[in-house]
Parts: sequence; C-alpha cells; structure tokens
Amino acid sequence: MAGLSTVLDGRYIFEYQVGLWTYGTVQVLRERERGTMTTCKVVPKAPLRSTNGVLNKLKQLRGLQHKHISTIGSVQEDKNNFYILSSKTDGGDVADWLERLEEGFCIHENTCAAYLRQVLSAFTYCHAHKVFHGDLSPGSLLLSSKMPDAVVKVGDFGIAQILDPDQMLATKTTSSYLPPEVRSGEHLGAGSAQDMWSIGAVAHAFLVGQPPNSNSWGMRGGIFKGSFEEAWSERSPEARDFVARLLLPAEERPTAAQMLNHPWLRGAAISEIVSSSSSNGGAAQDGQLRMLCYMLAVLLIPTLVPHRDFEQLRVPFAQADQDNDGLVPRSVAKGILRRRCTVEEAVTTSLNICDVSRNEVLDLCSIACADLISREFFAAGPTSQPISCPLHLSELAPRMLRKFFEKYGEQKQPPATVQGISMRIRTATAQDMETYTSVRYDEILTSLPEDAQLNEQLLTSHLSAGAGVGTPLVPVELQSVRSDGPSCGVEGFDNLVLSIFQSCGFGAAGLKTMRAGGC
Repeated sequence: MAGLSTVLDGRYIFEYQVGLWTYGTVQVLRERERGTMTTCKVVPKAPLRSTNGVLNKLKQLRGLQHKHISTIGSVQEDKNNFYILSSKTDGGDVADWLERLEEGFCIHENTCAAYLRQVLSAFTYCHAHKVFHGDLSPGSLLLSSKMPDAVVKVGDFGIAQILDPDQMLATKTTSSYLPPEVRSGEHLGAGSAQDMWSIGAVAHAFLVGQPPNSNSWGMRGGIFKGSFEEAWSERSPEARDFVARLLLPAEERPTAAQMLNHPWLRGAAISEIVSSSSSNGGAAQDGQLRMLCYMLAVLLIPTLVPHRDFEQLRVPFAQADQDNDGLVPRSVAKGILRRRCTVEEAVTTSLNICDVSRNEVLDLCSIACADLISREFFAAGPTSQPISCPLHLSELAPRMLRKFFEKYGEQKQPPATVQGISMRIRTATAQDMETYTSVRYDEILTSLPEDAQLNEQLLTSHLSAGAGVGTPLVPVELQSVRSDGPSCGVEGFDNLVLSIFQSCGFGAAGLKTMRAGGC
C-alpha cells in the first residue's frame, strides 16, 4: 500500500506497480468494497506546462461512451499528481501480447483485421467528436480476454490533448508509434492525420511483429523492403495496401471512417456476415437478414423514391460530410433522417439494419436504404403515423419481398425476371444512386440467374449470399478478393431461407423448389 495517495486510500488498496507510460506510472488497485481491479495512471504535475483546468478537462472525457473505448471511471488529484482510473481488462494489453509472441509466430490475418476494425470504430467515433489520441501504441489497446476473439478497447483517448497539447513531452519519447512529423518536431498538436499514422504503425506490428523503421515511412513500397520483406511476403496484398495507405505523409492519409471501409477490413466483415456456425447461428442469421433487407432496399429505391425526394436526402448528407470522405457517423445520419421521419424508433432501427458492416459510419447508399425502410415499412404513409409493424428483421424481410414483386413481378406477383427488373429499374433516381452512391445496378442484376423465374426463395438466396455485390459494401477493388467467396451454398443458409418463408406460409416444398432452381 506504500505510495498510494490519501485521495485514493479510503476506497482502494494498492495491488502492484505495472510500469511506466508516457506521462507517468501505472498501478493496479483493488476496490475495497467490491474487490474489483482498477487501473490507475499516475500523472506527476511537475513536468506539465500547466495544470490549470486539467482536472475538469479529464473529467469531461468520461463523456466518451463507445463499446471499443476504455472509458475513464474517475479522476482525482492531490498536491503532486493527477490520478486517472479506469476498469482493468482481463486480457491485458496488446503490448504484452506482442512481447510474448514466439520467434517465427504470426497472428492470423483475420484476427488482425478484426482487432483493427474495432480500433478504427473507436477512432471514427472520437474523431467525429474532435477528440484525438495523440499517443497511440499497443499499450493503449486493451483486451477483454486472452483469447483470439477478445474485444479491443482503446485507452487514453484525449488525454494527450489535455496533458501535452503542444506534444513537447511526446517528442522526448522514443516511441516508434508516433508519426515522423511529431518525432521530428515539424508538426505538433494532436490531430486525425497523426492518429492514422499511429494506427498504421500498430497494424504493421500486428502483421509482422514490429513497428515500421523510422526511415521507411512515406513510400508505398518502402515499408515492405529490408528487414521486414520476408515477413510481409507472407501477408496478403490487401493487408499490405492497408498499412501502406496509412504510412504516408500527413496530407495523404485517409480518415478513420475511410479506413474502416478498406477492402481488407470489408472483406473480413463480409466473411463474418455470411458465415454460419452452430455456436453463433443466431448472429449469423441476423447478419444475413440485414444483408437481404439492405439489398432489397437498394433495388426498391429507384421505383419507390422520387428523384426530387432523393435529392432532398443527398444535399444534407453532402453538407454533413465535412471531411468529404463519403461517410458520416450514425448519430449524424440519424439527424438527417429524423427531418424526414418523426418516428424515432423507426429511424433508429432502420439505421441499425442498414449499417450492415456494423461500422457505425454510413455512406449515402446506406442512409438512403434506411430512409426507405423507416418511411415505407416502419412508418408507412404520412410520417406522423405510428409504426405500422413490429420492428423485427424476420417480419420486415417478407414485407419487403412482397413490395419487390409488386414493383418488379409479373402482374405484381412472383415470379420476376432479370430482364423485367432491368427495364423497370432505369429511373432518374437509379441514375443518381449510381452517380452519388457508387451502386452498380447492372452488377447486382448480373449476380442473379439470368434465365430463371425469380420467386421469393430464389431471390432471397441470391441477394443474401451475394454479400453486397454491386453496392458500396463491396468496392470494385474488392471483387478479386471475393472471387472465391460465398455462393448460394453458404453453410446453414437453407435454414435461413426456410425460416423466413415458414413465416410467410411457405415450407420445405418451397425450399426444394428453390434448390432445383439452380443455386
């Protein structure tokens, strides 16, 4: 208990000293009443340029609430130090994990991609709120467990901005995860571009075991040469491209939202959506239903949304996309849609459905799909009317299928043909969707069986298993990655189709018909 401040002694018991961090030391404390472990970061006041207002600013960081952020629990101070307390995670941090890797051992790319998706999700949220990290390293990445499927939580968000706003303390460290412009003193003051380089350096360490050399940054191919060349030769082109895009000069680095949508991470997300296992069948079915509803919405927009109506959605989206990366946080998207649909529950649920990749950032296509679903299916008619049906995917999908065949089926009934859909879908709204959202309707239709009579089951099978082909979910550059991807034969997919159509009055006989239809 030696060294524990009197401001903490009444509530906590000192357990052990962890070590140093950029601004002081790290301890683990045990709460006296509940026995839970807490991480305490001790910040000496002496090295700080100013301590005025620091306590209040640190307390304000408690407002950052995100599933991949380690939220500050409390902040205390005494005469000599500030104390920043947060929950201790069971899996330690990534720095410990990397140090324990045996020589020649590598982390599976899917694990790397899954961790980085979580990291970028946290950064997208914080950057949207103008909060930057400024001191990211593997030690900032906390793991919920020691298992490969651990949840990642990013710690220390915003602390560097408060304790070291001019980054003078940071430049005195030898961290390989600080961007070159900070280490050289050329550009100081935390910002999104600096955070993105640090994420690239962390990704480099994930993939080859060490951060990049200080003299290899800023060259797309340079980071893959020299001592790391052999290690990088074992990694995919998509992983290499991901890192190369981040380790560029500051003005060329993409935003966190853009990198969250990089083909490497998108590929991992799509694989999660279409995969099915006995241990996670419910989540897999939920993902497949989201994909189906999203794809149906994309196909219905040209015939259900007037051109002027789409323009009224596009303009506020463009105004909200202040960094021009084609993406906005879900909170911003919700504000746009609430101007068009007053039923909050309908908007919230529709956005949740159309955020298929679970990135919490949405492009114009996803927002347009959410707008259609909320107004056409959840708040049908005038937007002041109450929700017209329960907000469940299993009930939404059949309703959207019926609407699809009202618009594209023969005599407003199944079946439909690709040729018939192609003739009816060519509207001014479809042209704007292709121009402003990168939807490729010809590509979507090409993914459907050209000569088949499309009934409900066959359409469901192809749209869901297609995993977003022809939409921004699958950028053009990702097509080669998915050439060997899932088809209609995704394991467990028959059960999804059967469960949908049992609720509509179809049964096993209909499923057999679908199979005979050419999947």
